Amino acid sequence: MRLLSLLTLTAAPVLAQALPTGQTWTLHRAGNLRTSPTVQRAEAPTLRFEGGRVTGTTGCNTFTGTYTVTQREVRLSPLATTRRACANDVATALEARYLRTLGSVRRFSLSGPVLLLATDRGETLVFRQK
Repeated sequence: MRLLSLLTLTAAPVLAQALPTGQTWTLHRAGNLRTSPTVQRAEAPTLRFEGGRVTGTTGCNTFTGTYTVTQREVRLSPLATTRRACANDVATALEARYLRTLGSVRRFSLSGPVLLLATDRGETLVFRQK
């Protein structure tokens, strides 16, 4: 129910909502909320915003970059990543989708321990506080 509320929030511009910094977020769902499976892995991707930098893991590799927030949107710079091979094809596919979606993120919504990032194409990443 809470995820549906977050999806509704992404349809409207985000006003006067601060992007949470200094916290690590663990990916819970990737892609279209109606069809994507819940991410259930010990090495779930993570994300952290702090001091203008964004860092995290893909489940296989680490990444770093910068971000900017305006009143209505968030934008991430191209991300630098390590290049280790993932353990299997599923992890490789998740990593590719995660990085591609992060590169297109434009909006965010925050509801308690849930952070939702969304692209203009309707792709979403749903995180929970770690």
